[in-house]
Amino acid sequence: MSEPFITIARKFLDTPGSLSGHKKLPEMKETVRYMLDHAVGINHAVSTKTIVQHLKSKGFHVVDERDWQINVLGPLRVSGIFIGSKRAKGMFIIKDENDAKIAISQIQTRIDTQTERLNILKDECRKFGLKID
Repeated sequence: MSEPFITIARKFLDTPGSLSGHKKLPEMKETVRYMLDHAVGINHAVSTKTIVQHLKSKGFHVVDERDWQINVLGPLRVSGIFIGSKRAKGMFIIKDENDAKIAISQIQTRIDTQTERLNILKDECRKFGLKID
C-alpha cells in the first residue's frame, strides 16, 4: 500500500499550493519537515508541546500550543496536509490504515462531544422560551 499522506506532506515542502501566501507558511513547512523526520505513524507520535518547542528553537514566533493548533495545524489540515492526533499520545503524520482510523476516531469523538453540548444548550434555550430554531 502506498503512503499518500506522507507523499502529500513531502510534496507540500516544495509546492505549498493554496498556502503559498499564508503568513505562517514558514512555520507550516518547518512543522511538516519536523513531523516527516520524527513523527510518521502513531508509534512515533510527538506532543504538541514538543513541536512548539522545536519551532521556537528554530526562531519561529509561536505564542503557545493553542496558537500553533489554530494558525499552523488548522490551515495545514484544511489544505490536505493531515497531521493526525491521539489524546495522550501526540501528533503524527498518517502512515497507514490504522493511523487513519485513529485520526478519524479522534475527530469523530470531538464532534460527538460538541454535538452533545450543542443539543444540551438548545434544550436549555427552549426551556427558557428562547426561539432558536
